[in-house]
Amino acid sequence: MSRGASYDILVPLQDFHSARHPRDTNEIHQEPTSSNEPVAPHRVSIDSSGSLRIKEDGQDRSKVEPRKVLIRRNRSTAVRYFLQFHMIPLAGAIALIVLNIQTRFLGTDSQWFSLLQFIAKFHEILMQISIATALGAYQQYLLTQPTSGVPFGAIFSAYHTTQVGYLWSPEFRASLTTPGFPLLLKMGFVLFVPASILLASAVGPASAIAMLPRHVNFSIPDYQLALDHAYSDIFPTAFIQPGSRLVDGIYNQNEQSPAIGWEYLRDLPSVGQDQPTLVGTQQAFKDLGDGYGKSVEEMPPLYSVDLLSLVPRTQSLSETFTRTLYVQFAPNGTVATVQQVPIAAGLSRAVISSLAGVNNPATVGEASIRIAHPVVSTICTLNAIMDGNDTRPIQFPVTYLAANATAVETTTYTNITRRQLWDQIQKQGQGQILWVDDIHFSTERTLGAIVVQPALCDNGQEYIMVATNGSATEFDQRVESLLPRDFLNALPAWPPHAVSISKDWANSITTQIGNQNRTVADNLLRSLLLTENVCPVNGSYPLYSRAPRPMMHEAIVSSLVANGMSHAAGPFNMSAQNLHDGTFRWVTRIGDLINPPGLILTFQSHVLGFAWNMDGTAIRIAISILILYCLYATIYVVYTFVTGHSSHAWDTISSITALAFNSRPTKVLENTSVRISQTETFRNLVSVKELEAEKRLELVFQQDEQDRGPVQRVKAGKSYS
Repeated sequence: MSRGASYDILVPLQDFHSARHPRDTNEIHQEPTSSNEPVAPHRVSIDSSGSLRIKEDGQDRSKVEPRKVLIRRNRSTAVRYFLQFHMIPLAGAIALIVLNIQTRFLGTDSQWFSLLQFIAKFHEILMQISIATALGAYQQYLLTQPTSGVPFGAIFSAYHTTQVGYLWSPEFRASLTTPGFPLLLKMGFVLFVPASILLASAVGPASAIAMLPRHVNFSIPDYQLALDHAYSDIFPTAFIQPGSRLVDGIYNQNEQSPAIGWEYLRDLPSVGQDQPTLVGTQQAFKDLGDGYGKSVEEMPPLYSVDLLSLVPRTQSLSETFTRTLYVQFAPNGTVATVQQVPIAAGLSRAVISSLAGVNNPATVGEASIRIAHPVVSTICTLNAIMDGNDTRPIQFPVTYLAANATAVETTTYTNITRRQLWDQIQKQGQGQILWVDDIHFSTERTLGAIVVQPALCDNGQEYIMVATNGSATEFDQRVESLLPRDFLNALPAWPPHAVSISKDWANSITTQIGNQNRTVADNLLRSLLLTENVCPVNGSYPLYSRAPRPMMHEAIVSSLVANGMSHAAGPFNMSAQNLHDGTFRWVTRIGDLINPPGLILTFQSHVLGFAWNMDGTAIRIAISILILYCLYATIYVVYTFVTGHSSHAWDTISSITALAFNSRPTKVLENTSVRISQTETFRNLVSVKELEAEKRLELVFQQDEQDRGPVQRVKAGKSYS
């Protein structure tokens, strides 16, 4: 006991020494010494109020919590709390709502998705803090009610803001069934607390859905393009005058010959038993959704052929694009359809404009327009010429409707005989398509054709394959070029809409090719794969054949006519700019012109990529949830601005726990130190009161108020210990 040190007899051996920082009272620990003497001038004692006091060098080093105002009314503090807890999540929610409602295109790059997911999670946390702040203020309101207490189970609601499980916990159920809980307070509790918890649980997924852009066909403003031709020039009701001579080579073509692009028809599908092409109606099984199904007949698929097209714009500039011709081997005829060249050129220009409309972050654009397409249907009957002495008359089908070969009604044609065709093939050896207009068909404006193979068929025996057909045409209103396989079922009746085709014009689509000594018809017929469809065994189709007509000849005729009709406009110009005063700027071979249009085409354009928009059920639900959060937070913020409410009393579990520790024990909570097993315990009403004698706050159960002495309600602006 040397060195004259002093000790507190109530706290023996409690002198501490910090080995490295004698002045740092945060490190308080006992150092082992070689003697029982103190090593530092520290004192620890308990004052009269029971508080622990630590003295160092005679100075009090204890950090005592200051007294605090329970109910604060300060608008500047309310504004600070708004900036701290509500402004960022509220602004983020509003930004997501505006972003998706107004639609914004991001592009094709998805590298930002991981960062956006992180931001969405951060935004979720901020919104949940915002909701918890409002729910904490509501809990403070319930605990300080002057007229009634609140069920003991209800005081934990603010600490379960993000836990939906609280809504079926015994605490919540007890709060709903407490008999002494006033009806108005109970109704407010039932509405506000579950709504807040559900909202806090939903804002996270809502923010994630709204934050991440979706892969969509993003719509951009309509694109208008003008043509220097009228509608009747592009879609005439009659093709009378023959087209110009066909020039060989695509870069020498002038869009005046209706046979332009014939060479691409060599890619038409072949029909035969060993070919994959489907013809006629197909059996399909349809699930009815009840465990049963049925077998139905559906139309065969559409087969496509790409047609490369070129449109000159200036002396040195041309546009090339690919059109798609579709062929279907339907049970009632082989059908072909393709876009008009000016329409396809406009679609190509609209796609380029769509990419420019989003500053080119997209790589794939789409454009569509609802406008007419030429549709041609052809049905043929087989006329096999067995030898030079075959005197049978040529038979033509009189209707384009047929289920099979035996159901096709035919009529006799005598102006051309089988012997004449035999002799001609023997001498010339060229395939032909002979157009005839002096035969009566059941469908008006139908042109006939005799298709003659360039060589003898040798299948069982040698013969010449001749197909006669009737071809009817019309312009059909379609959307884009993506046709369903059953599009024929939607076509209107043919006679009122059929287009008149003259024999002279038809000869233009099978004309001689440039300097060659062959015709378009001969070249195409020579390119045919000779299957049993065009050269059946012994010159006749077997009974119940799946292809009881020369469908490959039908496809050639339909495709040639449809392609020729698509070039009806001839040379044309497209506008370069809409001046929005009724005129357009045109870039022509002779320079820029400003003229009114002959026809204005309006294209609906899309680009493929990631965008924020309102397409889909999920985003609509997400935006609705974010709107609810904005209303929720805005109402609370306005309330704090008006009232100045800025207290954060009991906003954490530690705060309410400290209040409980500073309150006197109650018999209500006897035998609950391990857990509360009785729901009835949560039904006891509790409130926060000021003990007048001690000037401090306590959690007081309603049945203990008599034992606490005089108590009074808490007062706004008053500080409490």
